[in-house]
Amino acid sequence: MSDIELEVKGLKKFFGGVKAVNEVSFSITGNEIVGLIGPNGSGKTTLINTIMGFHSASGGIIHFNGKRIDNIPTHMRAKSGLARTFQVPRIFKRMSVVENLMVPLLTCTGGTFSTLRRRADEVMEFLTINHLANENAQNLSGGQQKLLEMGRALMLNPEIIFLDEPFAGVHPELQSQIYDYINEVNTDNKAFLIVSHNMDSIFTLSHRTMVLNEGRKIADGDPEEIRNDDRVIEAYLGDEEV
Repeated sequence: MSDIELEVKGLKKFFGGVKAVNEVSFSITGNEIVGLIGPNGSGKTTLINTIMGFHSASGGIIHFNGKRIDNIPTHMRAKSGLARTFQVPRIFKRMSVVENLMVPLLTCTGGTFSTLRRRADEVMEFLTINHLANENAQNLSGGQQKLLEMGRALMLNPEIIFLDEPFAGVHPELQSQIYDYINEVNTDNKAFLIVSHNMDSIFTLSHRTMVLNEGRKIADGDPEEIRNDDRVIEAYLGDEEV
C-alpha cells in the first residue's frame, strides 16, 4: 500500500468578491483515483491551480506526505511529487514531442541529455507515441496533445497527478487508451484527481467522486452514491439522472 497522503484543509481562493474555492477540505490517501465533478464555474480548475500553486491560497492549509506545501512555490510542489495537466494543453508547439517531454525533467532535476532522453523514450514507449518523437507538437491531433501533456506529467514520476479534462475533444478510441494508461499508472502506486465532464469516464475510473458547487464541496463518496445523491442531481444535473 502506498503511503501517499494529500490533506487539504479549509482551502479558499477568492477573486475579489468571487469565492471560487470556499472552505474545501478533502484528502487523497494511497493510490486513489478521485473524480472531481461540478457545474461550469464551480471551482474545479481553480482548486487544482491553488493546490499546485498557480494561484496563491486566500486561506487554508495543504499538507503532502506530512509536509506543509501551501507556502512553497509551484516548482517545489512539482519536485515534491505533484504534477498536473491542463484543460487546454500547454505544450511547446514549435518543439518536437521528445523535446517537450524532456523540458519538465530538465527544469526540475537537471541531468545529462542521455538521462533525459532515456526517460523520454520510456514515457513515449508507455504511451505508444514513439513514432511521433521528432514530430513538431503543433502537428499533433487534439488527442495526441492530451497524451503529450500526460507524458510531460509522467516524466517527473509524480505520486499524484491532477488531470484537468483529459477526455475533452478526444476520439472515443483514444479515450479508451487513456483509461488504460491511467489504470496502469495507478497500479504503480500513483494517485489521480481527475476533473471531467465526461460522466461515464468519472464513474468508470474513480474509486471516489467529489462534487463542487459554487466553490464548496457538497458531496464526496462512492461513485454510485454520488450518481444518486439528490444534492448532486439538483446542483449539477438539474432534474436529469446521471
